[in-house]
Amino acid sequence: MVHADFNWLLTDRALRLEVTGVHWDLARLKLKLAEGMRLRAYDLDADEDGPENLIAEGVAQRWKGKSGRPHWVLILDYCCHESDVRHIRDHWANSTDWKLEEEVGERWQQEHIGEAASYAAHKSFDE
Repeated sequence: MVHADFNWLLTDRALRLEVTGVHWDLARLKLKLAEGMRLRAYDLDADEDGPENLIAEGVAQRWKGKSGRPHWVLILDYCCHESDVRHIRDHWANSTDWKLEEEVGERWQQEHIGEAASYAAHKSFDE
């Protein structure tokens, strides 16, 4: 599971993965993106009623945008709010400790501040 920025939805079926949160989570998990890799993505969010995280699942793929330069994207099976799947008893989002996810990510960033900065500075996962 990676912390993506859902403001980077390129289409209703493609979420750009070349964002800082994804870089950091992949580094923390010691993973490298590969074509066809299945991922779960989330973006912490809240409204006046409390947490209302965005969640998605899909497959990593190289995708050429308008610039012609390929980008890593998540081709989405779905994208929704966490509350949209609460009625699905065994959905992964229902058993996720969102506060812990946020704490683990923040702790990793603090412990690896130099690494985190270098990942954030990358323009591509291929560099």
